[in-house]
Amino acid sequence: TTEDQLVLAPEEQDSFDFKIIGQIKKTYLLAEDENYFYLIDQHALHERIYFNELLSGIEVTKQSLLTPLLLEVSIFEAQVIANHWMELNAMGFVLEEFGTNLYKLYSTPLIYNKQLDPEMMYDILDELKRNEHKKFEDLKYALVARMACRAAFKAGDLLTTPQIKQLIVEIKDPQSFLTCPHGRPVAIKFSTSELEKLFKRKAPHSH
Repeated sequence: TTEDQLVLAPEEQDSFDFKIIGQIKKTYLLAEDENYFYLIDQHALHERIYFNELLSGIEVTKQSLLTPLLLEVSIFEAQVIANHWMELNAMGFVLEEFGTNLYKLYSTPLIYNKQLDPEMMYDILDELKRNEHKKFEDLKYALVARMACRAAFKAGDLLTTPQIKQLIVEIKDPQSFLTCPHGRPVAIKFSTSELEKLFKRKAPHSH
């Protein structure tokens, strides 16, 4: 039953030794250890990994763009950038004024060897504009969630075995393996006995 397919809890993360089985429908990863069979949402897990890294407090690695992105902004957007220039820089978005209502974006965050799409800057500007009266710190969770969602593998992405291994390794960190930033489960697990019941190889206990 759905109730039997438990979402993983943090206290159960200590002794994982995963064997990777493969990928289903370019969306879910399959893995097993001695006691359980795991069905993992590749986007939710990758999103959570990025999210944790961006919120970790560790200085973000900035990766220079081969060609700076020229941002043509409104007067209001220019003011938003000016107000939050330091915070944006700390998040890895290095901007420089390039004229009236023009900015150049020189770098974006590099997370797990993947550079964030510079077009993400437009999403961040939209979020800041919609919440102009809120403090940046109060918006950081939502901003980072959007960044993580954009950067993560999507449903439909065919992953190589090394890419799957890189994701699975992160599961050993309890924080990475609960829910995605939007609250969806990252994975469900089945015990051997639950699988045996599903295939009627073992009768359920009578009460």
